[in-house]
Amino acid sequence: MPELVRRIRDRDALFGIVSLWRGQDKVEVSDPSRTVIEVLDDPRLGGGIRTVAEVLREYLRGELRNDDRLVNYGDRLGNRPFSNGSDDRWVATSSS
Repeated sequence: MPELVRRIRDRDALFGIVSLWRGQDKVEVSDPSRTVIEVLDDPRLGGGIRTVAEVLREYLRGELRNDDRLVNYGDRLGNRPFSNGSDDRWVATSSS
């Protein structure tokens, strides 16, 4: 399966990025909240909608869940599932 890479060209969209080292190579990747927003925006990046649903489910159950960050990133990227364009915001919740 080919790797899918999304290049961020807009300087205002350079947030939610962390640096990791792979051997001697420094690689910048999205943090978990940014990854969730990105794959919700384009499910192909996450392997399709079924895989994205599982990613979201695990994120919502996991230790790295951060509702405020998720909503903030959704607002900043204009992702409609996590932002309704007003101050009345919501985040999907998981049922265990």
